[in-house]
Amino acid sequence: MMGQHHLVIPLYQRCAAVSLFPKDLFISTLQMAFTLLLIAGLQVLNAEATRPCVSPLYAEYGQIAATFVCSLPSSYYGIYWYKSPARNERSVVSIIDGVVMSGDDKFGISPTGSLIVRNITFEDEHLYRLIILRTRQQSETHDLRLTVYAYPGNPVPLIDVCGGQDFCFAERDRVSMLSCKIEGARPPVLLHWERQGEGPDAERVETSHSTNFTDPLYSTFSHTNGSLVNGTRRLDLLTCVSTVHVPSSEHHQSSVLLENVHDSQCYQLTGNHERRHYLIGSDVALDCSHDSPQFVVWKKRTYEGKFEPIAFRAGGDLEEVGEGLEISANGSLIIKSYGITHEGEYICINANLSSEGCLLHSTKALVLPPAHQVPTIAECEKKMDCILTRPSSGVLSCYVEGVRPVLLLEWEQVNSTKPSITFSHHQYTTDNRGDRVFDVRLTASYELTGGPDAGPVIVACVIKSPVMTGQHTTATIVINSPAHAERSSDMSCNDTPASSTIAWAIAAVTSATSLILSLILVVLPPAHQVPTILECKEKMDCILTRSNSGVLSCYVEGVRPVLLLEWEQVNSTKPSITFSHHQYTTDNRGEVFDVRLTASYELTGGPDAGPIIVACVIKGPVMTGQQTTATIVNNSPAHAELSSDMSCNDTPASSTIAWAIAAVTSATSLVLSLILVGLLIAVRNGGMFRKMDGRPTPL
Repeated sequence: MMGQHHLVIPLYQRCAAVSLFPKDLFISTLQMAFTLLLIAGLQVLNAEATRPCVSPLYAEYGQIAATFVCSLPSSYYGIYWYKSPARNERSVVSIIDGVVMSGDDKFGISPTGSLIVRNITFEDEHLYRLIILRTRQQSETHDLRLTVYAYPGNPVPLIDVCGGQDFCFAERDRVSMLSCKIEGARPPVLLHWERQGEGPDAERVETSHSTNFTDPLYSTFSHTNGSLVNGTRRLDLLTCVSTVHVPSSEHHQSSVLLENVHDSQCYQLTGNHERRHYLIGSDVALDCSHDSPQFVVWKKRTYEGKFEPIAFRAGGDLEEVGEGLEISANGSLIIKSYGITHEGEYICINANLSSEGCLLHSTKALVLPPAHQVPTIAECEKKMDCILTRPSSGVLSCYVEGVRPVLLLEWEQVNSTKPSITFSHHQYTTDNRGDRVFDVRLTASYELTGGPDAGPVIVACVIKSPVMTGQHTTATIVINSPAHAERSSDMSCNDTPASSTIAWAIAAVTSATSLILSLILVVLPPAHQVPTILECKEKMDCILTRSNSGVLSCYVEGVRPVLLLEWEQVNSTKPSITFSHHQYTTDNRGEVFDVRLTASYELTGGPDAGPIIVACVIKGPVMTGQQTTATIVNNSPAHAELSSDMSCNDTPASSTIAWAIAAVTSATSLVLSLILVGLLIAVRNGGMFRKMDGRPTPL
């Protein structure tokens, strides 16, 4: 047919023609590939979206049963469960038209069609196939996974230098490699090392890993070079972190606090510090820093001379302390109930992210002496002050018992600025009682240098150790010369008020001035605050008619400590009486003492001398100056004429006669005496005022 032409292009020519347009072919190919991938992805997503059961199912090894959680169609013809996707596998359990067709002790099926796997073992970990027959002709297939896991016996990583603890301390110089591990887990646990950085967050440390499989469990190890981890800081905190993803994500960690001991200046402070004593049983706080350090390490020096850690802390959560120890918020070490075992040197190393420091302490236990915490004088019966009658030379001993540390004792004279006793040949003995306390004894030779007529010397055994300086016990030494052994048996007189009045009259005749002074002294301090003169009937001033020489005694009762008594003349600047041969006796009444002084006297003013007023005075530092006085009237022949009919039992009538004789002899003295007596009586009965109409009115 004319006019009609068909263009026939050979095949090779077609290919050649297509090859002429490579750019268009490349674009077409990309479009086709993307379309295919999109279709495949949609199919996968649709399969996941339509999967009726949760997969994977996690079950712990040894679990009694695990059930696939499924949402099956409300109506179906049959359900088949298989142990694997293999085509020749037989179903382990099925439901056909509502009837369970198979099952055993290992597998079961729930009323909703979910598979139940009992007595979980690691052999149960694999894929399971579910086939759902919606009708006889329509079916769908799903592959589901069961994962069996096993928790490690200890989920916290074990650091090799920590000995099983989750927080420990180590010196960097002794550690070349740090390792941590988790053993007996399935699936394997992930491990890594972290270091506390300059900020609040931790930074990862270069780490190497290894995993060992011992069927059916895994052990994971993580290693880091501890000596290379920023060795410039004195303290560093490294943490091993474990991560478990099955059945859920969990994290556990262990930490080690590293100290950079190399070239540390802290330990060069040893010896340049003050030793402190702490009482046994008390709570002790050793300072560390004025701030609140982030890292704190407390060490104590051992008997071998090394410092070993006893307490350390990192941040607010990690802390390890020994028994009876605490670390306060500011880093101080609190020692509960300080004991002898706590003695020694302590060092605190502290650090923040921006600063660091150290502080050294030296401590010693203090055990105070028992009882009154003073030395005991061996020559005294009990641990208290006493009076000793001794020769002019001899030996004195004192001691303390049950003390720590060893105390230093010394003998001293305490009652005079002019030494009248010397000590020499000091000997110390120290006995260890086994319970870490000591008995200390000091023995010294003494020599009295004041002569045989010197007064009593008060010496003290004094503690000189810095922990208790000043505690002492005193002893009064009386020279035991032959003259002191003499004692007069002169008779004492229990004068009555009447005989006292007669004596006053005689004194008035002799000397009006002495009479007035004597009357004044009669009303000095009350009896219970002053010594008692033995020859007086009561504890008050009195008048004694005595010979030119004899013996006088006075005493105090129920006192503590032992008081020193002395006889003195008080009514004249010119001595007219001398005392010698002082003898002290001390009676222990349990907790208090009775002290007596007996001395010989001699009147040196002659037989016609006027009355002499003497006083028994307390010289002890507790009550210095308290005294009781006695007026001694010379019992010469002239005085005897006036008092030959007088006795210790004179009546008021004889008192009146004496006053009459005195008045004839010296009317002036009598008037003055009566006036003075009236004033004194008024003072003793109520002072210079008396009450008139309920108001005080001047006399």
